[in-house]
Amino acid sequence: MNKNFKYILLLTLACFIGKVNAQELKNEVFSLLNLDYPGLEKVKALHQEGKDADAAKALLDYYRCLLYTSPSPRD
Repeated sequence: MNKNFKYILLLTLACFIGKVNAQELKNEVFSLLNLDYPGLEKVKALHQEGKDADAAKALLDYYRCLLYTSPSPRD
């Protein structure tokens, strides 16, 4: 599995699990990501502005687009 995919999945899970714990988003998660990766420019900009909740939403949007535009492994 691609390393970036694992980090994206980890952040996504952290966001959803965080909702159980009073919707707490841990900004350390962003240090696990290569925010210079193509397509993550918006995530990086929002994180650098200190808008981690918005950055997490942008990352989720990126992941959703990636998920729905990638060819199926069964094809």
